Amino acid sequence: MEKTARRYIFTGLRNARDMGGHPARGGVTRFGVFIRSDLPRGITGEDRRALRDLGLTTVVDLREAEEAGQLPDELRDEPWLTYRSVPVLGVKAAAVRDRPGGVSAFDRQFSWGEEYIRMLQGNHPWVKQVLELLAASEGVVLFHCFTGKDRTGLLAALLLGLCGVPREDIEADYAVSQIYLGDVYRWMREMIPDFRDRELSSPFFSTAPENIRLVLDELEREYGGAEGFAAACGTDPGAVEAIRERLIKRA
Repeated sequence: MEKTARRYIFTGLRNARDMGGHPARGGVTRFGVFIRSDLPRGITGEDRRALRDLGLTTVVDLREAEEAGQLPDELRDEPWLTYRSVPVLGVKAAAVRDRPGGVSAFDRQFSWGEEYIRMLQGNHPWVKQVLELLAASEGVVLFHCFTGKDRTGLLAALLLGLCGVPREDIEADYAVSQIYLGDVYRWMREMIPDFRDRELSSPFFSTAPENIRLVLDELEREYGGAEGFAAACGTDPGAVEAIRERLIKRA
């Protein structure tokens, strides 16, 4: 039976969403192609069976090796799927390191939108690699970082942008993470020293629409949109078309 609900409910995935169901150029994005999520953590046997039944074939981990080693992806050793590490280089979980001017993601003046732009500008080879990997993949692909909101959110925005999904829908897809991440945020504040006693109102925890709006504005202004940006990163045009063929269900 074709899946028609966007959010997945699993014990070990708190922010997992299908990228189907968005209005796109010439149709609607197809369910059962790409899933965006947080780190698989606390995965149960039932979760594994359900993911396998969904047709999951590939997991793409967007975290750097050090971070992935500290908190491993619990699906990476499953014999029935392929685990791929495609890190957004130079980006730690939470962006808690000092940023230009000594600003961290917990400071009021921190801007996720500006941080995302820096992440994309400094990772052109990553954009090419991950887009071409997704274009060549078969079956269902799950991609994730730690919370599934920042690195994952950027990749999701690029994929939706390549498919001509309206900006408002890209912003809405990004923004809903804040609602689904309550349990993750509680765990982080209890278990990770950098997050202990941090206010939930600090910028780190936010997925306000204006964060991704700044990115979309930048891509439009500098590259003419997601496709122009992908081309500037050296992405094979055939890969962009393959992503559209995979993800768009034509009207």
